[in-house]
Amino acid sequence: MVKGARANDDASVSNSENKNASSHSHSEKSAGFGNSAVELSQHIQAWRTAARNPRVGALMRELELEAQEQLRVHRPVCLASGKCCNFEQHGHSMWLTGLEVAWTLSQLPSAPTSSEVTASVRQGNCPFLAQGMCGIHQARPLGCRAYFCDQAGHGWQEAMTESWLGRIRSLHTDLEIAYRYDEWRRLLGAFSAQEQEISVGAR
Repeated sequence: MVKGARANDDASVSNSENKNASSHSHSEKSAGFGNSAVELSQHIQAWRTAARNPRVGALMRELELEAQEQLRVHRPVCLASGKCCNFEQHGHSMWLTGLEVAWTLSQLPSAPTSSEVTASVRQGNCPFLAQGMCGIHQARPLGCRAYFCDQAGHGWQEAMTESWLGRIRSLHTDLEIAYRYDEWRRLLGAFSAQEQEISVGAR
């Protein structure tokens, strides 16, 4: 969820593990590593199903309102420079949970294709970047709502996102779904690949 210095991606995450949720010791797992394709597809389907659960929607909207309140209090400066969406160019990345990705995609009329995600990785930016602006601003992930180029915001931003992660992880436990924290485009690619497999299988 936090944009900034890249997190480590070498640790496995599941509900059965008791891991610290901080950005420094937070357990991550790269999509496509450590799980078989079948297991990953099952996790993605579980996240998609959970995204329709009213509890998930209620929490996500609650966190979005919290973000709005924090912006009102701290008033960070946004220069509309596009730095937040051009990851490699500006030396940061965005990490989310699989459930957050499923929730975000459930709010959109369509998801990016695998080729669109691959192109964004090659270009070093977000697949939803359109003409220098966010193409899904109203439905953008929590990590985007917390990130500002304004250096003065780094203290409260980290505290806010850590609080979010703890509550989102607790919801994973309550709903008995796998917890996975990974880079935004890597998870989007996994979701797109799974959707394509389902589409091909239905023909």
